[in-house]
Amino acid sequence: MIYKTSPPTIGMLYCGDLGFSLTELFLKEGYRVVTTDKHRSPATAKRARDSNAEIQKDIADVVSISDIVISLVAPEASVSVAREFVSLGKQIVNGCTFIDANSIGPGQVSEINEIFRHANLSWVDATIHGGAKRIGELGVMYVSGVNAVAISELIRPIMRVSVLSENPGVASAMKQSIAGFSKSLNALFLQSALLAQNHGFLNSFVDEFRQFYPEIFSAISRMLPTFSQHVRRRIVELNNIEQLANENQSLCTLMTAAKDFFAANAEIFESTQMDSDLSSPEKIEQIVKSLAIQ
Repeated sequence: MIYKTSPPTIGMLYCGDLGFSLTELFLKEGYRVVTTDKHRSPATAKRARDSNAEIQKDIADVVSISDIVISLVAPEASVSVAREFVSLGKQIVNGCTFIDANSIGPGQVSEINEIFRHANLSWVDATIHGGAKRIGELGVMYVSGVNAVAISELIRPIMRVSVLSENPGVASAMKQSIAGFSKSLNALFLQSALLAQNHGFLNSFVDEFRQFYPEIFSAISRMLPTFSQHVRRRIVELNNIEQLANENQSLCTLMTAAKDFFAANAEIFESTQMDSDLSSPEKIEQIVKSLAIQ
């Protein structure tokens, strides 16, 4: 793949939590990163400025000078960003590879495929597994599409990359398969912890769980506190997993139960304010006690 600049220029759409973290990693490796804060929330606009990326007037300016653009938006906005990219016209998008790095379901994959097929353009399906705060240390990007190998070479200096297929959609399916386990694990832990809370020994349960399953507890400590901010997105992701399973009649009863559990308690998660000074066990106990009150 021939790039316009050396090193390549990365267009970041947009600087949410994950976009901000990726921007920092790309800049650290010497890449040029450009973005825009047009039509973005005040929080995203501030992160864009704080990231030290170059702020452009609009998406057209970002795409025209970028070798690749990475779409990182809420899953429900992924199709509209892909459509906006293609609508800029070949004169602008030629030489720029579009990467959708959102947690999208099979329906959205099909829509994006159709958008690019009609425009006679290719795109790369990518998903990132690992929390934004430790993405460089723990994260992995799964990629699929005709340009997946070339994109992997560009991404590899900042994080681990796994090339899965030349067919877009495989990377999204991989992320959903792994995410189905992690989200269901959190639901299972919470229900066990609620049982302990209702019998008056939550503190002892958390201590014993940490002793017997230290690696599982470490993973839960990273993931569970984020549900207070992102529970609605987790529900959407679990729904996408359910759709993926239904496509080929795969069994997903546990993941469906996890989705129903989080949906039934979404308002409780959202109303539970996480104190940054609390330790991970204290944050977990706070969530459990909030659920137990209801």
